[in-house]
Amino acid sequence: MSEPNLLEALKAANESPSTRLPQDTMARKTLLTELRKLNVELESPMDSIMRYVFQPHQNAMIRTAIDLGLFELVRPREKNGTGAQELAGETGAEQSLIGVCSSLQKNPVSKPDLRAENTSVRVMRVLVTMGIISEFGEQRYAATRISKTWQNPPLRDCSKDLFDESAFSLAQLPTFLKQTHYKNPSDTANGPFHAFNTYMEVQEVLLNDFNAKEEAVLLVDVGGGRGHDLEAFKEAFPHQEGRLIVQDLPDVIDDIRQPVPGVEAMKHNFFTPQPVKGARVHFFHYIFHDWPDQQCHDILQQTAAAMTKGYSRILINDWLLANQGGPMFPATMDINMMCLFASGE
Repeated sequence: MSEPNLLEALKAANESPSTRLPQDTMARKTLLTELRKLNVELESPMDSIMRYVFQPHQNAMIRTAIDLGLFELVRPREKNGTGAQELAGETGAEQSLIGVCSSLQKNPVSKPDLRAENTSVRVMRVLVTMGIISEFGEQRYAATRISKTWQNPPLRDCSKDLFDESAFSLAQLPTFLKQTHYKNPSDTANGPFHAFNTYMEVQEVLLNDFNAKEEAVLLVDVGGGRGHDLEAFKEAFPHQEGRLIVQDLPDVIDDIRQPVPGVEAMKHNFFTPQPVKGARVHFFHYIFHDWPDQQCHDILQQTAAAMTKGYSRILINDWLLANQGGPMFPATMDINMMCLFASGE
């Protein structure tokens, strides 16, 4: 078949796949295998590499779409689809995040102004290019077979769990395999996924001995921003007793628009005496890499004065640099912190 005829045949099949494509399962799989081979041959090597490299970005947008409920909100084309403005109104997300910048869409070849360029990264654009959502007008979207299937609660929840539980471990996998000289992982306590075993460690080390008397404070997230870590903690331990407190500077606390239910917000500068006495845990997440050693000592000294000996704990979530070797990211982050704050990992 000549190239023009092949192109026309593919276009015709794409316009009405239900009538022109084989319905037999084995025939469809065979055709799909051949099309994938053809796709690899048609793509330039650079196109293929870019497609592979940016797959994690696509998964992140799928995960975001699930959180926003986009698959449930986008209607079929026969029901006139759903516009970006409506999606923004239903989800509470900014339209510029969900939709496509009009100035870019009307004149995609011309160089956009900087304001348009800064708002050009969109969730829906990625979903459309992946074929999960279809687009049939400016900022007008329609459901597909894929997005309708993703409305199924078990499949939706499975997708969330796979992303949430696997993404971090997968990111660590190449480094882990290299550090273990590419041995097949066989130790459940020492694998690229061991970070997720911290659930049981937290339960055993911090929660089992918690004194759950009235007004007892379980966890203080020092410098914890708007409380996102405590929100994740509550999801992991929904029935855990004890007060949860997030502390940060007044400007940060005053800017909290949607407080996390069950989390107390407290204004506090960690260079001043810690006002919460006798808490089970004082938690510091990415705090100490912002400060030189002397300031870190001062922060810990203020915290230690508020602790109960033999009971209170300090929990630090930060990078530790290896004395020899180690992965690239923390090494380069150490240089970054040195440049920005004269501090380090």
